[in-house]
Amino acid sequence: LLPPGAARPSTYLARHMGACAAASCALGLAASRYFVRGRALTAAQAKANAPRRCKTADQDPGEKAGPLDDRGSPFYFGVEFNPRVSLLERPVDAKMALYLVGAALLQLNLLSCAALDADRRGGRPARAMVVHAALLTWFAAEYVAMEVVHLYTYDLFAEKVGFKLAWGCICFYPFFYSLGA
Repeated sequence: LLPPGAARPSTYLARHMGACAAASCALGLAASRYFVRGRALTAAQAKANAPRRCKTADQDPGEKAGPLDDRGSPFYFGVEFNPRVSLLERPVDAKMALYLVGAALLQLNLLSCAALDADRRGGRPARAMVVHAALLTWFAAEYVAMEVVHLYTYDLFAEKVGFKLAWGCICFYPFFYSLGA
């Protein structure tokens, strides 16, 4: 039992949202750097990861997708399409791992904000907080467990892992979506 007036550990993220967002920002930057500069690609991997235009409706049906001029920043857009990382001695798709980390952090932020709201209101969170947390919980659960279509979205099959995906999943996604809480 906590002494009267003591904060519950479950409210830590909500009480320290700025510091936690800053830590996630730093972690996202470190992950971005790892995926861009920390992984050495072989010549064959570099050729396979060369920028290419995806087949789109505006192309002639006989035209093949070809190389693109890579003018964008490699740090922002990344250098490798589908990197694998080792997790418990098993290879894991880095994009999916980043999305799962983002969804878990979003859910932890929501639960922490709901717990803090309940503490401030004498044990019962506001109805608006309950609805907000319930809808975003549904979003995260549906996205992670039942959303087959996200395996075929543009960012998964046509984008490389760089700042945009790493920082976005680790910092932007969990903290921006939970702003309303």
